[in-house]
Amino acid sequence: MVSGSPSHPKKPMSVGSGLAAYLGVSALAGVLVAGLALPVVGTGASAANSSVGFFDSLPGDMDIGSMSQQSRLLYRDGSTMATFYYENRVLVPLSNVAPIMRQAVIAIEDWRFYEHSGADPRGIIRAAVNNALGRDTQGASTLTQQWIRNVLLDQARSAGDEEEIRRLLTPDEGRKVREIKLAIAAEKEYTKDQILENYLNIALFGNNQYGVQTASQRYLSKNADALNLQDAALLAGMIQSPSRYDPIRHPQIAQERRNTVLKRMLVLKIITQEQYDKAAAIPVAQQIKPTKPSNGCSQAGSAAFFCDYVTRIISSDPAFGENAAERQRLLYRGGLTIQTTLDRQKQEAAYNSVTQAVEPSDPSGAAASLVSVQPGTGRIVAMTQNRAYDPRTNAPPGTTAINYNVDAAHGGGNGFQTGSTFKPFTLATWLESGHTLTELVNANQIGYPMRSFKTSCTQLGGPVYRPGNSEGRDAGYISALQATYNSVNTGYVNMASKLDLCKIRDTANKLGVERADGQDITVTPAMVLGTNEIAPLTMANAFATFAADGKYCTPVAIEKTTTPDGMELKKPAAECKEVLSPNTASGVNAALQQVVQRGTGRRLGIGRPAAGKTGTTNLRRLRINGVYRSMVYGATIAGPAWQRYMREALQGTEVTHFSKATQNWDLVERAKVPWVNGQPRDVAIGRLAKSGFPSYVAGEEHNDSVPPGHVIRTTPTGGSTTRVGRSVGLYISRGPQASPSPSENGEDDGDGNGGGNGDDENRGDNGSDENRGDNDQRPGGGGNEDVWRGIGTMAAAGLGVFGYAAGYEVRAFQLRRVSAAVLPAGERPLRILHISDMHLTPRRRETIEWVAGLAALEPDLVVNTGDNLAHLDAVPSALEAMGPLLDRPGAFVMGSNDYYGPLKSNPLRYLFGDSREDAVGPPLPVNDLIDGMLRHGWVDVNNRRDRLVADGRILELVGVDDPHLGRDNYPSQRAADDVAATLGVTHAPYLRVVDAMIADGAGMVLAGHTHGGQVNLPGYGPLVSNCDLPPRYAKGLHRWSWALHPSRLSGWRARRKRH
Repeated sequence: MVSGSPSHPKKPMSVGSGLAAYLGVSALAGVLVAGLALPVVGTGASAANSSVGFFDSLPGDMDIGSMSQQSRLLYRDGSTMATFYYENRVLVPLSNVAPIMRQAVIAIEDWRFYEHSGADPRGIIRAAVNNALGRDTQGASTLTQQWIRNVLLDQARSAGDEEEIRRLLTPDEGRKVREIKLAIAAEKEYTKDQILENYLNIALFGNNQYGVQTASQRYLSKNADALNLQDAALLAGMIQSPSRYDPIRHPQIAQERRNTVLKRMLVLKIITQEQYDKAAAIPVAQQIKPTKPSNGCSQAGSAAFFCDYVTRIISSDPAFGENAAERQRLLYRGGLTIQTTLDRQKQEAAYNSVTQAVEPSDPSGAAASLVSVQPGTGRIVAMTQNRAYDPRTNAPPGTTAINYNVDAAHGGGNGFQTGSTFKPFTLATWLESGHTLTELVNANQIGYPMRSFKTSCTQLGGPVYRPGNSEGRDAGYISALQATYNSVNTGYVNMASKLDLCKIRDTANKLGVERADGQDITVTPAMVLGTNEIAPLTMANAFATFAADGKYCTPVAIEKTTTPDGMELKKPAAECKEVLSPNTASGVNAALQQVVQRGTGRRLGIGRPAAGKTGTTNLRRLRINGVYRSMVYGATIAGPAWQRYMREALQGTEVTHFSKATQNWDLVERAKVPWVNGQPRDVAIGRLAKSGFPSYVAGEEHNDSVPPGHVIRTTPTGGSTTRVGRSVGLYISRGPQASPSPSENGEDDGDGNGGGNGDDENRGDNGSDENRGDNDQRPGGGGNEDVWRGIGTMAAAGLGVFGYAAGYEVRAFQLRRVSAAVLPAGERPLRILHISDMHLTPRRRETIEWVAGLAALEPDLVVNTGDNLAHLDAVPSALEAMGPLLDRPGAFVMGSNDYYGPLKSNPLRYLFGDSREDAVGPPLPVNDLIDGMLRHGWVDVNNRRDRLVADGRILELVGVDDPHLGRDNYPSQRAADDVAATLGVTHAPYLRVVDAMIADGAGMVLAGHTHGGQVNLPGYGPLVSNCDLPPRYAKGLHRWSWALHPSRLSGWRARRKRH
C-alpha cells in the first residue's frame, strides 16, 4: 500500500525500546552538539546542555499529508488523453518496485537503513569529524531524513510558500536538526518498508519527474517493477544530483555515477563481480529509452481543444474547490482521474474529416471545426478543428489557442454566423403556433416594411427589408416544408412575418442558444437567416434537442472524477428538461429529414435515417448541423465533411431511427388546382404559381368560344386536388378555325364534280343493303347475338392479354439491341447499357440475377433511369443487381418509385390518362440507393448536367429528376462543344423535358417510366405511355429529328402492388 499520510498503522513500540529510543535521542543530541551544532553553539559542557535543550524544544511530529500527484484526463474508454502536474508523480506500492531498485537506493544513499532509528549516529560522527578537521562539509542524512525533507518541500510547494521553499533548500544546521528529530519520530510511527516506499515515491529524478515509477517511464520507458540491475543503479545514482547525472543530457557522467552505485553494491556483496562487470559494460546511451513527458493539453493531439475546454470547466466549477486557485491546485497536484465523455474513435473520425476538408496549412487561413453531441444526454463525443493547439503567446502561424467550437467564456472566440442553420428555430416556432408543414408561404422576393413584423420585446426601425435567394429569383408560393428542404430565404422571412420575432428568439433560447459573446440574440428580420454569431457546440446541442424529441440537456464533458483514494467528486451533471413538445420536435425532424432526402443536403446521405440543415453566411462560410438519432453534429465546414464523419463514426453501430411521431406529419403537399379556364395565359400562369403550381403550355388548339391566347382547359383540371408543385399543362386557344376552301365544303371545283354529287358509294341514304341495319336492331332480331358475341370476344382477348402479361411477359426479360447514329461520323461505336424500372423487392431473385448477368456485355457506359425500388428493404437488392455493373462508368436519375413505395391500383386506369401523381406510397430510402451508386463513382444527373469519360470519349449528360412527380428543374446551360455527344437522361419522358433536351443538343434521350406502354397489347404495341408522350413512342428506339429510347425490365404484372 502506498503511504503518504498518517493513516498507516503505527509501528508497535515496547517499554524497553521506548527507553532505548529516549536514551538514543539524548546521546544523539550530544553528538549534534559536538558536530553539526559546533559552529553555532561553540564547545564545552554548557554548550552541550544548551543544545540538548534546543533539540528537545523542536517539534517531534508532523502531518505527513498526501503527496502531490499528476492528474489524468481520460477518454471515455479509459485511455489517457492528457496529464497535468506541477510534480510529475505516479504513486506505486513497494511491491510494484523491483527489489534490485530498493537495494540500489539503500546501498548508495543509506546502507544502514534497516539498522538505525531515523538518524545514523555513525554518519553524524563521521560528518562531525570531517567538519571539525576543516575537510569538505559532509551530510549524514538517512533515507528517513531525506523523506522528511522532501515532504516538507512538497507541502511548501503545494501551499505556494516560496519563503519556506528557499529555507528548505538552503544548508542550515538548525533545519537539519529539526529533520533528524522528525525522522526519529517518523520511525516510531512507520515501518521501514513504509518509509522506503514513501521515499521512492517522493524522490526527485530531474526534469520535474518525481518518484521511481515516473522516472522509470521517463528515462527507460518501462514500469518500476521491470527494472534490471543497470537500470536500478542508473536511477539510484541520479537522486544525489538529478541535473548533473541526467542520462539524456550527460550520458557519460551518468554512466560514471551508475558504475559508482554498482561498485557500492559489489562492496556490500549485493551483486557479484560477474554481475558488476556485465552491467558496467553497457553504455548509458544505449541503455536509456527516453519517453517525452506529457503535461497539459498540448500533448492531447486532436483532442487538445476539448482538453482545454475541460480544464476551463474545472477552473470555474465549485465542485472542484472554493476558488480558481484551489481548483487549479487540485488539478495539478490532486492526482485526479477525470473520465470524459469524448469517444476516441469518433474523435479520430472527426479530426480526419475536418483536416481533409480544410488542411491545417491551408494558405487561405481558413478555419474549420466540428463538434458532436449525443441527444438526450448532452454528452460531447467529439470536438476538434483543423488548427493545431498552442497556448503560447508567440505561437507559430497555423496554430491557435482559440477553440472555435465553444463560446468566449470557455476559451472560444465570438462564434460564427449560423446562416440557414438558424431556420429550424423559426420552423419550431411556426409549428408550435399551430401552422403546418404543408401551409403555403409567399417565397417571392418582395420588400417588408419593418412594421410588418411583430416584435413584442423590442421596436424595429429602418428601411424596408428585402430578403433574397441564392438563386436570385422568385420561388412563387411554396409550402413551409419546401422552404425548409430547399432553404428558401424568402419563404422563411414570410413565415417569420406571420410570427412574433421575439418568440423565435425565445424558442432558440429554450434550446440553449445564445450568442458566443454572451450577449442576447439580436432580434431583427435578418436573424431568421442566421446573422447572429453562435458557437458550433451551442448549435449542435440545440439540434440534439430536436433529435431527443424536445428534451434539452446542457452540454456535458466530464463523466466522473475520482481522487487517489477512490472518492468520487460531484460531477457537473447535465440538466435535462422538455422545452419543446414531442410533436413539434418530430415535425422539425420530419422536415430536416427531407433536407437530406431531397433538398439542399440530398447528396449527403449516410446510409441511415438522417436529418440536417445546411447554411452559408454573408462571409460565404459553409456550415451544417447534421442530425442522427443517436448523435448530432455541428460544424463550420460544408456537408461532405459531415458525410465522411458520420459514416466513419457510425461504422459497426446499430442503426437507430427517429421517433415514430414524425409519421404524424403530412409531408405530401396538396392543394386544389385553381380554375383558370377562359383566363389570359399570363394571368393563368401567375395564379397557378401563386398557389404553388408551375405550369407549361401543353398545346394550342382552335376554339370558337375561347379568345386567342386564353386558356381552354388544364391538365389536371381546375378544382381537382393534387400535389403542390405538380406542373399544370395549359391548352391555349388559337381562336376559331379558318373557313375551309370551296372544294373542302363540297362546292363545285370547276370540273362539275361537286362534293354532293359523287358516286353512289358516297351516299349513305340510298346505298347498298350493308348500310341498312334497322331490322337487326329490333327485339328478337340477330342484334343481341352480335352484342354478346362482341362481349365474349373482348373478354377472351382481355384474358389473353392478362395471361400473356402475368404468365409470360413478367418473366420474359429481354435485352433489346438497337443502334443509333449519335456520335460523329467515323467514330467507333459506344456501347451503352440502359436500365430502368426494375421495381425490385428482396424476393425478386430472377430479376436481380438477370440484371447482374448483364455485366458480361462489358458496356462502355451504364445509364439507370430510375424506379428501382418496390419495397422498403429493396436497396440492398438493387445494389446487388447492379453490383457487377457499378465498376463501369455510370450515370443515374431517380423515378417516383425510388422516392415512394408503389400503391395498388387498377391497370385499366392507364387507358384514361397518366397515373395519379399525388397517389404516392410510403417513403423509400432513396438516399441509401444514391449513396451506393455514388460510392462507386457513378454520376448523379438529377436536375444536373455533368461529364464523364466512357471508352476514352467525353460525354455530356443532362438529366432531370422525375418529371412525373414534378421534381424536374431543367439545367439551362447549353450543351458543350468539346464533347463527343450529349445524352438526355430522364425517368418520365414528358414532352416538355424531351423537347428541352433536344433543343439543348441531345443526340439521344434515355428514359423509362412507360413500362413499354404500361398496357401493352401483344402484336400491337403500347396503348398508353403513362405521360403525355404519344404511345407509339413508348417502347423501343424511335426517331424523328432525335432518338428516344424508353427502357423497361418489368412488364405488366397484375399481382404486383404497383398495379
